[in-house]
Amino acid sequence: MTPDAHLHNTRVLHILHGECGAMPWPHAGRDTAGEAEQAACAGIVRACHGFNHDVIVLGGSRDSERCVRLGLGRHWRVTPGALGREGRSLIRCVDRLARPGVIMAWGRRAGLLARECLAGVAPVVSVDFHAGTLMGDSGLTEPLSPSLVDGTDEDRGVIRCRLGLTGTDMALGLMDDPADAGDAVGFLFIAGVLRVAGIRVTAVLSRRTHGYETAMRHVREIGYVSRVIATDLPMVWIARGADVCIAGARQDAHERPPRNGELALASIAASAGVATIMNEGSLLDHTGYPALLRARTSRPTEFARRLVPLLTEPHAREQAGTAARAWAEQAEPMHAQVMRAWELALGAGALR
Repeated sequence: MTPDAHLHNTRVLHILHGECGAMPWPHAGRDTAGEAEQAACAGIVRACHGFNHDVIVLGGSRDSERCVRLGLGRHWRVTPGALGREGRSLIRCVDRLARPGVIMAWGRRAGLLARECLAGVAPVVSVDFHAGTLMGDSGLTEPLSPSLVDGTDEDRGVIRCRLGLTGTDMALGLMDDPADAGDAVGFLFIAGVLRVAGIRVTAVLSRRTHGYETAMRHVREIGYVSRVIATDLPMVWIARGADVCIAGARQDAHERPPRNGELALASIAASAGVATIMNEGSLLDHTGYPALLRARTSRPTEFARRLVPLLTEPHAREQAGTAARAWAEQAEPMHAQVMRAWELALGAGALR
């Protein structure tokens, strides 16, 4: 999408809080920094090519490496630390860059940091994936569209090869966001139930998933899963390389409603024709998520029950992928919504 003439070549400064930078921020919550923000930033930088983009990543080397794999090859990194030191490091980094027309903050903590430390530099637009809102200094507050553009050029076949998948693998991907909000034990339990039902799947999950070591110990000791691939590659690659994905399945009895970040990653999977199964929740109702892609609860047994016909009935997986793609396409793309917010912020800034 190309910006209007008066916005052409506007410089946008993106501030992106990585997963490795999640803990130092006090009282901000663990679930506000995930891979969805990184994927969204990369996709929007790619889609909004009429702008000049600078990207600062607040995180560790793993965050930086993941951003490169997602397509953000050129960026600056500020190492996380105590709030005051992190803010000063951010200010010094911004001072070395060309002055932006607008600041785009990815995640609630990044928005707080931008408004606290960079007040007066440029108007701020921010997204809060946890709350599912887009906010701007112009007074804008609106629901965040989940429909993302992928920020990478990688072909699906290449992605599957890099994940270690073969042409005969039926890959089941885990796509909780952030990764440590997922449940590796519950996920591999699902793969085991499918195997008992005669369905062999290759389970693909992030090494950062909660309970990963425990789950792998169970696999080694009991051997109830056909094949497991644990990866440090981006969640977006799992989304695009798997045959079907799930998010929100939990081994404990507590319901865990879907998150906006998972919906955003599901939209990337949908663009590749990959369906994502999530459990019922008001968020799915609000976004019109297809009924055939919903599980009734977050229990792994319910996810397994939902997956059996999807993986055994003729054309069921293709129909699910088509439904997922149609859902993603009916929503306004997030980059169009964000770019409109930039325009409003720039207009408000000109009036101040």
